[in-house]
Amino acid sequence: MSLEDRAFHVCPATAFYIHEKLGLPKTCMAFDINQGCPGWVVAMYLAHGMIESGACKKVLILTGDTPAEYLDQSDRQNAPLFGDSAAATLVERDDSEKSSTFFEIGSDGSGFEYLIKPGLGERLKFWGRPQFPNPEFDAPMLEVFKSADGRDVNLAGEDFMDGLAVFNFTITVVPQSIKSLMARANVEEKDIELLMLHQANKQIVQTIATSAGFPMEKVPYSAFENYGNQTISSIPSLICRELGGRMSKESVRMLCSSFGSGLSWASCVIEMGNMYCGGVLDFEKPADHKGRKSLLDYWKNKIQGNTND
Repeated sequence: MSLEDRAFHVCPATAFYIHEKLGLPKTCMAFDINQGCPGWVVAMYLAHGMIESGACKKVLILTGDTPAEYLDQSDRQNAPLFGDSAAATLVERDDSEKSSTFFEIGSDGSGFEYLIKPGLGERLKFWGRPQFPNPEFDAPMLEVFKSADGRDVNLAGEDFMDGLAVFNFTITVVPQSIKSLMARANVEEKDIELLMLHQANKQIVQTIATSAGFPMEKVPYSAFENYGNQTISSIPSLICRELGGRMSKESVRMLCSSFGSGLSWASCVIEMGNMYCGGVLDFEKPADHKGRKSLLDYWKNKIQGNTND
């Protein structure tokens, strides 16, 4: 589950940076979705809505998160569980295919504080601006204190998760949502080939599957076993692990369900037909990738008016 939704920049949206890198036309709408772990299913819901309405013919969904990069490695409860990843999903209108997709999405704001980074945002501001230093203002955010598990932490960088509350939410609300969705879609367990759950951990996957009435042979967790909890990209990563290298017109009916911060959950019954699934690839940084030092120099020159650099 995503402990934090990190943006490439606060403004403009990361989608515009990717729009330029991919060379997409100016007629293409670009926007970010801040939805945590259920974001891929929520994005699929939005994509289907835009295509069904006739507003779009194709929608490209890009998900990515790097939780492992920012976690405190001394936090033995969370650090070993997470992995960095990104995924690309292209949804396209095909008038020759006739299939129905069903969604169920829910929110429970009473769990807003169960999975959160308290010091990231405007409500509990960390000034941290070298050009206008305000040590007195920042001091409470930088004050070191002991966490419940004995680690030295501060509010400027600490993630907070009420593990028991999140676990209880997951094993009660999510199976109920899955059953509700199946009833509305008029399908039973025998009609679903794969139950693709958010790869929070093996115990949660197995508990949800059992509560929802699915045998484990229909509920893979290979993405968690190989890469850990990949937050927003865990379901597309699981699909690529299980169906990688597949190019087929045969339809695969699956139920995808994800859950996380908010609290929020999103599920869909979807038929993946006429699809290509490329599998999982290790990312290699391109030769022209700008690291932190390069970006520092780039923006210094830009602001100084040295546009030739």
